[in-house]
Amino acid sequence: MKPLLVLLLLLCCYSFANGDTYRWHDAEGHLVFGDKPPEGSNAEKVELTPLKKGGVNLGSTPVNTSSTPPPATTKTDHHCRSDVSKLNKITAFLRHTPNPLDRQKAKNLRLFIIQQCGRQALTRRYKDHYCDDYRREVAKIRIYLKQAPNDKDEQRLEDLQYQIKQEC
Repeated sequence: MKPLLVLLLLLCCYSFANGDTYRWHDAEGHLVFGDKPPEGSNAEKVELTPLKKGGVNLGSTPVNTSSTPPPATTKTDHHCRSDVSKLNKITAFLRHTPNPLDRQKAKNLRLFIIQQCGRQALTRRYKDHYCDDYRREVAKIRIYLKQAPNDKDEQRLEDLQYQIKQEC
């Protein structure tokens, strides 16, 4: 019984995977994808092309094949900024705690930023909430260090000052 159920499931998946895919707009104007368009709709067949790491590319989705990054949008800028912050945090940590795994992580992240955001993202100076947060954290750590000096907070202070110098 169990093998029959598995075979039936595999056949259903196979037939679904090999079926045609269509897209159309429903009565409310939403874009809908499916294997059977409603009658009377102006559905168009979508050509699915396999991607290198699995999944599919939905036909008309633009793919950037050039080596230059796409023009930055607000969302992309936000993600680039977040990645630059992560890179500088790792780099600051590596200054006092060398670690091959983190060194490789920083190298990969740097390459990713250059590829997705452009080399200028690594040298750009920001005036944003990240910088404000760093400065607030520096102020708090200085207060802690006056009360109870310790190596961990002193190192964190150095790391934050490095990040401010690199980003703000």
